[in-house]
Amino acid sequence: MWPLIRRRFWQASAATFSLLDEAGVAVLVDPSGRHRRLRRQGGDFPALREGWTATGFHLALPPLVVIALRHQGGDTAHWIVDAADEAYFEQVVHLPTPIRDTLLSGAHGLERAVWGGLPRTLRLELLAAQPRKAGLGAGERLAVQTADNVVAVELADGSELPILIGAKAMRPADLQAGWTAQSLYRDFDPFYLLELRHADGARATWLLDAELRLIDDLTHGPGAIRDMVMPYALPVMNRHLDTVLAFKATEDALVTRYLDLVPSARSALLGHCNCDIRPALTPLGASTMAASMAVPGDIILDRETVERAVSVDLHQRTLAAIRDGGLDWPSPIDGSETRLRGIFILDDYVFIYQFTDRNGIDFLAVAGDRSARLIGLVIPAANLFLFDDRTGLWMGDTWLRNERGLAFWPLLVRHINQYSELMGQRRRSGEARGINVLLSVIHIGHHLWNDLTGLEALCRAVPEERLPTTLILGSQNRDADDGHAELFGPLEALFPPLAGRVDRTLASVDAFIYRTYGEDVWPCRITRDHVSADLRARVTAHLGGSEEARAVDDFFAERPRAVMRPPVVIFGLRVEDRTFVDLPGFCDAFTTFMAERHPGAVIVFDGYNRGPAAGEAGVIRGMAYGLARRPPEDVEREIVAGIAAKFAQAPVTIIGTTGESIATSLAWCRQADAAFAIWGAGLAKYRWLANLPTMMISTRANLLGRPDLAIYQDPRFTEAPAPHRFADAAWVTDAGAQGRLASGHIQGNRECFNADTAAVLAAFDDFLASLR
Repeated sequence: MWPLIRRRFWQASAATFSLLDEAGVAVLVDPSGRHRRLRRQGGDFPALREGWTATGFHLALPPLVVIALRHQGGDTAHWIVDAADEAYFEQVVHLPTPIRDTLLSGAHGLERAVWGGLPRTLRLELLAAQPRKAGLGAGERLAVQTADNVVAVELADGSELPILIGAKAMRPADLQAGWTAQSLYRDFDPFYLLELRHADGARATWLLDAELRLIDDLTHGPGAIRDMVMPYALPVMNRHLDTVLAFKATEDALVTRYLDLVPSARSALLGHCNCDIRPALTPLGASTMAASMAVPGDIILDRETVERAVSVDLHQRTLAAIRDGGLDWPSPIDGSETRLRGIFILDDYVFIYQFTDRNGIDFLAVAGDRSARLIGLVIPAANLFLFDDRTGLWMGDTWLRNERGLAFWPLLVRHINQYSELMGQRRRSGEARGINVLLSVIHIGHHLWNDLTGLEALCRAVPEERLPTTLILGSQNRDADDGHAELFGPLEALFPPLAGRVDRTLASVDAFIYRTYGEDVWPCRITRDHVSADLRARVTAHLGGSEEARAVDDFFAERPRAVMRPPVVIFGLRVEDRTFVDLPGFCDAFTTFMAERHPGAVIVFDGYNRGPAAGEAGVIRGMAYGLARRPPEDVEREIVAGIAAKFAQAPVTIIGTTGESIATSLAWCRQADAAFAIWGAGLAKYRWLANLPTMMISTRANLLGRPDLAIYQDPRFTEAPAPHRFADAAWVTDAGAQGRLASGHIQGNRECFNADTAAVLAAFDDFLASLR
């Protein structure tokens, strides 16, 4: 670090020098009284401008004379005069090579007092011209000074090091208007972060290398610079994680300094790193582990104890905790019941509950999925992810990567960085109460199958006076991409005991996270997966009283039907993917078949419903909606309009419900005899609510091997299901992406198919006959 002091140079008294203005030319008067007319590139060197004065003459770098200058406004500068009276005002890095070399070689031998007597600008430019690794090490932030028009770091001993841009010292003018350099963060040594602030309060962070040279803006620069610094940032990030897990996030100076960084800088580092935050959790299936095994952290695991801990029914445990007070979990280490100690709320889809058993060992229960099930138990001390491998479902980090794109540790570290100011509030008391949360992204099938069935179970299991608050996130946001909460009616209308216990004030997941950390509560999602006849009756009774439903009833009141009336059939449309390659062609053939075989029939082509708000223009969007090349509801309307025009004179009535309310669709279902549906979420209306006899068709892959193909007709999932039939897989040929609206591959089997139309229609005719 500059300078190493080795000698003192004899010098004449600087007080005997002076600088004059002779007819606009700068003249240096030396101790002998000689007037040295300063020159510049063959011409005269102009005298000082108004407001500038010479404040000192330095002879420590012979044969050069350094003249210190100051303006009455406070700015400083310096001139350098050589033996030939040539004057220079450039930064050292831009000086002619002989002059620069003389300065640099002379500066190496100066004593500290002599070095300190040189103009500050010259000292810093000399350091900038021959940079070396700063070697500042970790520690408290260092102040940044911008006096004398140079940006430099002030060290503890009072010396300074310049911040560099390329080969030159940084000047305040190198910053955009309104910005100033404030401090240097050094806990990522040998990389450093220059922290800047704008006059309006905005903050920014620049990444510097080991020589304090600017690399780029940490937040907005290329991702490669963040990958470069991440190995040095990881120890600090891991220290932060450790202190949060130990409920000591505000007690560590290193962590506190890290959290004082601009949040966007921390997020940028985490968002672009290509390295592991810490070693990935080791997955351990309970049924396949040894009967007893030693794991890291001096922990002995017993298979039976682990199996009990990972097979806990989260739903029953949650209801019991709400009813009786306090969420407990059996320790996977010794089996003892352990009270909830803290929470992490990654979003409205994944909650993490932290427990500390009687041996002082922490474990975390990860709850997620639409059904809000236990994904597994994490033991940080052993770096293990325990899970029940008998379920046949994705578990542990596999589930997290598929559903949230990252493994456990990266997800958790990103979360505690984003919400660092809340981590001191995540501890829960033994009396913390549960709150129920509905997903902010609502799906017409899952809302009924999981959310409403869960609320039904809640109202049955918990006395009314102990029912928790249910949060509906974003319920006032009618522009949400994936639909809106309470698709089938206000929760209090469906479940009267919830009156006064539904909170619709939280506009976003972020607002939910902030409020929940700040209260002594633990979030849960109470779900089930069985649609009871009672729930079916609640929903249909509520929607059946609407004006839209009465309009459908009036349609039939004006058209009385005989005992052997022509059938009313619901055709469940699906246009994005997993549908007929030529859906319009099949709809045409279906209508022709109905007109010929069942003249007088009513065909209701049912599609996307609008949201529940009165007059709402948008539709409730499905999982594939966002990837469609065209709005699917437009395609549905075109298909139905084409059919209606072609068959206007045929003995068949064509109805389209796309864009109508769910109440309208259910009213038609209530009048219908049967449904023909392409397998998908629309079956929630036809099967779970209307309980219509239904023939279904899907891709050959679905028909032969989809795990959840039975959810709309299996008594495990719906009470007293009406008759159903599937198209024979032998009639179906899968066709890849051909014909589908959705672009790109979506999770699961989404390809389209061709089918033997005659065989399908004959089977549907037989199905109708079986219902008579």
